[in-house]
Amino acid sequence: MLSRLPKLVVVRIKSALKLYITSVYDIVKIMHSANVILLLIILLPALMIAWFRINAVFLFFSLCLGYVLSGVIGGDSSSLLSLFSKSFNSPTVTQPDTLKLIVLFIPVLLTAMFMFKSVKKNRALLNLIPAFCFSVLALILISPLISRHLLLSYSQSSFYLQLVKAKDLILELISLVILFFLFLDRLNRRHHT
Repeated sequence: MLSRLPKLVVVRIKSALKLYITSVYDIVKIMHSANVILLLIILLPALMIAWFRINAVFLFFSLCLGYVLSGVIGGDSSSLLSLFSKSFNSPTVTQPDTLKLIVLFIPVLLTAMFMFKSVKKNRALLNLIPAFCFSVLALILISPLISRHLLLSYSQSSFYLQLVKAKDLILELISLVILFFLFLDRLNRRHHT
């Protein structure tokens, strides 16, 4: 294909690609390692959701359910665990933040198992948008629950500070995007029936 293009165009394309690659490398090199970790925390779940074709809108709602449950059950979570096992006295797991984190993600894991490959292949790329919304919401919700020493490692990064400052706006935008995709799914179902 490149042989059909004039030589000047080929040279410009190659130089633009070289400039792009070096600029991406420079950006990654300049970025604080905490920012890279935060971006990975957002990108990896979103890409896994897309890869396994799990409906991200339902994951978003199950994360909201987990947040409500962790708030309601939060203080009583150790007594809740004692219902399942009488000899459950591990100090790491019975800490309130760890229990809230477990309760937060139980509905998400169950929804992921039930919704596995529920998105058609032609809609998998479109599912990335609510998947990124889910990942950002998960990062916002787990930040106060993870242990303090992990939080300190990335709490000083510029990306995290901007995320915390704009948390309310981000949550409103994410909610609008999720509702739009829910409406889009409803229109799609009505159109096919």
